[in-house]
Amino acid sequence: MLFGRNAVHVGNQSDAALSFKWEIIFPPGLQGMIAATSGISGYLTSHLTIAPNSLPSLENTDAGSDTSWRVRLTITENPLPDDMSPLEETVVYFRFKFQGSLVSFQEYSDCQRIGHIDGDLCFDRDVNILPTTEPH
Repeated sequence: MLFGRNAVHVGNQSDAALSFKWEIIFPPGLQGMIAATSGISGYLTSHLTIAPNSLPSLENTDAGSDTSWRVRLTITENPLPDDMSPLEETVVYFRFKFQGSLVSFQEYSDCQRIGHIDGDLCFDRDVNILPTTEPH
């Protein structure tokens, strides 16, 4: 597993035999909801990229002192065409801190639910926190 400035990569060049599913999860104090925004890409690839301001700050929220994001990464081995063995699936969990976000939890919630913040369209302001259109 490689961690870059804004990306995480799992696997290698022979990833064709594997399927990936990344789920970014809020802390338990925020009901453990799954976050999926337009600023995050690669949900179903070996390489997940998180753009700046794609997740809200968790400071001063119901998350309390637990401001770590959770990740559930599911890796499934794809069978070869003539292989009748059952699919092998591995689920890995880890935590990370997303620091420096200029987006508050309320702004994130407003953009996800109603598409604007105090009358300003989210498209004009924080395009990275709109709901994703990418399969996830």
